[in-house]
Amino acid sequence: MESCLSRDFSEEELEDIRLRAIDWALAHGISMRPSNLSEDQDKVVHAPFTLFPTTIPESNLQQATKSMVYFSRLMHHVAMDHQLLQESFKHVIETDEFSNKLWQIYLQIKDDNKVQPVSLGLFRNDFMLDEKKDSPGNETTFQIKQIEFNSIASSFGGLVSQQYFLHRYIVDFAGEKNTEKQMPYNRPVEGLVTGLIKAWELYQNKQAVILFLVSHNERNVMDQRFLEYEIYKQNKHIKVIRKTFDDLVKNGKLAEDRKYFINKEEVGVVYYRVGYAPTDYTDKIWTIRLELEKAWCIKCPPIQYQLVGAKKIQQVLAKPGILDKYISDISIKQLIQSTFAGQYSLDIGEEGDKALNMAVNNPDQFVLKPQREGGGYNMYDEEMKNFLEVNRASQERAGYILMEKVRPKPQVNYLIKAGIPFVKSLCISELGIYGCYIGNKNEEIYNENCGHLLRTKTADTNEGGVCAGFSGIDTPFLIPQ
Repeated sequence: MESCLSRDFSEEELEDIRLRAIDWALAHGISMRPSNLSEDQDKVVHAPFTLFPTTIPESNLQQATKSMVYFSRLMHHVAMDHQLLQESFKHVIETDEFSNKLWQIYLQIKDDNKVQPVSLGLFRNDFMLDEKKDSPGNETTFQIKQIEFNSIASSFGGLVSQQYFLHRYIVDFAGEKNTEKQMPYNRPVEGLVTGLIKAWELYQNKQAVILFLVSHNERNVMDQRFLEYEIYKQNKHIKVIRKTFDDLVKNGKLAEDRKYFINKEEVGVVYYRVGYAPTDYTDKIWTIRLELEKAWCIKCPPIQYQLVGAKKIQQVLAKPGILDKYISDISIKQLIQSTFAGQYSLDIGEEGDKALNMAVNNPDQFVLKPQREGGGYNMYDEEMKNFLEVNRASQERAGYILMEKVRPKPQVNYLIKAGIPFVKSLCISELGIYGCYIGNKNEEIYNENCGHLLRTKTADTNEGGVCAGFSGIDTPFLIPQ
């Protein structure tokens, strides 16, 4: 794909643009804490980002955006389908302790008629653009392929809402021609917060607070603060409080009527920005998670939404015939199916053995994925091959799924990250589409897409998380297919 730049820049010009971009980022909150150490909680550094936007075919962004409301609806229906969840997780929970802990909480609340029936999901569906050579003209086309569906703590809706303006400024300063159509308006924070406020309104207590459940000394605090400040902008009467799980251990209380209090403040909505990793939990915190699931406050996400974000569900939905249960419209079903890469179960048995052998014989063609969020957990190439060979006869392999590698076309860009050399690099990108869904078992209350995120990394990097240190925040520059 062509770059958004029409010329090369001298080293002096690039350094000027780089410094302007860093200052703009710091002046407008595209920032993070330097570390999670207590002495760094009054300091910031700029978040990793790309100097220039990355080109994407306009049709790819349109397709990904169009699909979001259908994906959100699909995942809601799957979350309400106990039979499919049970069948999907029966082998995973035998070997994956974290998934089993989530599953046990789900079993305790699924038939409890005192549990809040309304669910809130602030989702992000991540794709890559798979490069294909079409015969007979050998023309290059790009197809969006789903990488993962994030159902808990979907981040960077705040920071990317600022990155959009940074890239407009940089492209204009560099003298590159651009239009509103090429760099479309993108502020996901507005739509995400609309969902939080709608959920708060459904709780029907104007004194209730929205609880942001966060990690201790959170590095990505500014991304979260943008949502908090947008809540104030849209409705200044809503109080937001930020607490950790440990705060809830000390001061949280589930009342007999199922209302949840922190000290004397009643919680209307709990928004998880933590809770997706095993390291977030102790025995006491697992008890708190169960109490929150039992509580009348609206959860973002409830436990069943977190479960459907597992890679196992992604693999199951790609199986022939599964979507027929949830989607009757053929065009919608085809739209969703067109984004699926090859997905394979590694359960013990003939089907799993076949997938395992396929990966061992062609390790460069696949990715091994566990049931985890946050980046840094996948296995590739020789590491994947060695793991599968060692665990060929072990139930351990059932905790993973195998996915066909998606191969995006690299583009030239500059990743600006503290401590990393500023050099021209070949980069690849991942496109995320934000969506907000509110519903109960019988009714869809709200379903909207909320904008997009591009995360870009050097082409020789396998993993992709910004907070995990692998990539930078980016925005798309649209071109014809």
